[in-house]
Amino acid sequence: NPEDLFPPKPKSIKCLQSLDYSGWNLPPPNRYCKGDLAYLVVKTLENRTFHITATSNGFYVNGSTETSFNPRPAEAAHFSHTLVEVLERISPLFKSKFNDLLEKYFS
Repeated sequence: NPEDLFPPKPKSIKCLQSLDYSGWNLPPPNRYCKGDLAYLVVKTLENRTFHITATSNGFYVNGSTETSFNPRPAEAAHFSHTLVEVLERISPLFKSKFNDLLEKYFS
């Protein structure tokens, strides 16, 4: 049987629906001077959308939406030095699936 000659394709583990650059890039000069490097938009497996600021000090959820630019920290900003930690804080499914991914490849 030809299928027996090839190993089965491993099942992928999806941690997010999407992670993209936001339409609000590039940071305006006044925000760049404050340390903003890029703006991201994340859609979680829970079907929630978050706008995240990448700064020279780390990452945080900002107050922007698809139609409104607000680079200031959101009420629940979840400041962190790593993007993974911010994603773990805003999405329990990301945290669980990312842990599964790490176990699959590093255990």
